[in-house]
Amino acid sequence: MLTRKVWQMCCVVAVASTALWAVSCADDGYDDDEHYTRTVTNTQMSVIPADSITIAASADKSQTVISWPLVYGAGGFHITVTDITDAENEVAVADTVTVFYTIAVPREGDHQYRLTLLPLGDSDLGNTDASQATTKEFETYVYGYKTIPDGTDLYVYFMEGDNWPEDGSETTYDLVKGGNYTVSGVIDFSTYYIGLRTLGGEPHATITYGEAGGIEYCGGLTLKDIDFDLSAAKNFLAFSSTPAFEAYKLTEEASNSYIHIIDPTSIKGCNIYGLKRYFIFDNANAYWAKDFVVSDCLVQLTSDENATSGALFFVNKGGGAINNLKVENSTFYNTTSNEVKYFIQYGGNRCTKAGYTECLQTISSCTFYNISPTGGQFGNYSGFSGKAESGWVMTKNIFVKCMPDVARRFLGGRTANTYQNVTFGYNTYGIADGTFETGKSADGNTVYDNSETVITSDPQFKDPENGDFTVQGSEHIAAQAGDPRWLE
Repeated sequence: MLTRKVWQMCCVVAVASTALWAVSCADDGYDDDEHYTRTVTNTQMSVIPADSITIAASADKSQTVISWPLVYGAGGFHITVTDITDAENEVAVADTVTVFYTIAVPREGDHQYRLTLLPLGDSDLGNTDASQATTKEFETYVYGYKTIPDGTDLYVYFMEGDNWPEDGSETTYDLVKGGNYTVSGVIDFSTYYIGLRTLGGEPHATITYGEAGGIEYCGGLTLKDIDFDLSAAKNFLAFSSTPAFEAYKLTEEASNSYIHIIDPTSIKGCNIYGLKRYFIFDNANAYWAKDFVVSDCLVQLTSDENATSGALFFVNKGGGAINNLKVENSTFYNTTSNEVKYFIQYGGNRCTKAGYTECLQTISSCTFYNISPTGGQFGNYSGFSGKAESGWVMTKNIFVKCMPDVARRFLGGRTANTYQNVTFGYNTYGIADGTFETGKSADGNTVYDNSETVITSDPQFKDPENGDFTVQGSEHIAAQAGDPRWLE
């Protein structure tokens, strides 16, 4: 019997061998005995039925997770995935061999794909490949439940109208391209899993919050390709102030009860203007959110006061937190002299008390400008600090005129060697006085960013005071650091 470690090594080698996009083996706690057996010999492998192949989006919708049933005697599987959205210009997404029964491949929204899956016989057992590969097509198009007319007050539409979904599954509402919408009061989507998107992407629909406007929820939420005008409001999003269910223990092993948000939050391709205080606020309730993703977004802060507490990502009451936060390919910039206290602030409980075995905070390929440069800090989360189950990823980010000690505060004030799961790479830590930190203590002996790739030169933003963060620094361009939209 081959060991789990050997199989993991085989998977890494197989994935690394492809010259196409990265593919990952989705290790979801399988039983080793399900992945290898010597009870089948001298046999041709069976063709896998297409309807037995499961296809699902990952929590952040950046990957497609493909799974198939056990095939006894197989030595591996040859899988290809092709983007066939443009039939005349098909694009190979993956072409690899894996010994696992689950694999994750890159995923684009509103695309069509074709996969082929061929069981390979284990030659050591005299087994041969299946007679043919299984072919299955799938798409990432999301069905629009209703189209909301241009000019609609979304508060009236949802809270006073009969426009709610028929069930609890993810339900997407389409906004008209270039349309203008308002939110005059607080919309509470409650436990519904709601999606709002601009149908067709460009030009974005615009949603303008009134002074009393806001969006709350305690289910899942997807916002895609929308511009938000928050100039009259305080906050962008909040968890429900009066949740529809009580706190509970997620697992028998959990020691604490929370209002658990299991479905993911995904904010993708949105421009958010005039944010004054909270990007996400817990509304003074003890929430624990499983997955929260911000991707390809532009966020303009116009803070109208200096906050002595609070954060852009504020989930703090009762020790609450976001278990897996991912902020990627996005820009956060402040156009005022005021500032928020923290970028992220969670409560004091570790994720194991909430019922999770691990947690992960990821900040990747982002640009930050004038964020809390004098009195703020990047993170405040004593419950995650120094805990073995806490994971951290900070790669290819540019901070200019921002808070000091980003790498240290990102790790909860601990050094990199405190944790097993830490990844740094090609970050720039520019502080208020115009200098650039190294990710280490002043004497160099205490290491927070352990990558040895910190870029300490000026990225030379083209016109940052007017919101143009085009990178002109050669080191940053070579490393492809910062929000990709600013890379020439």
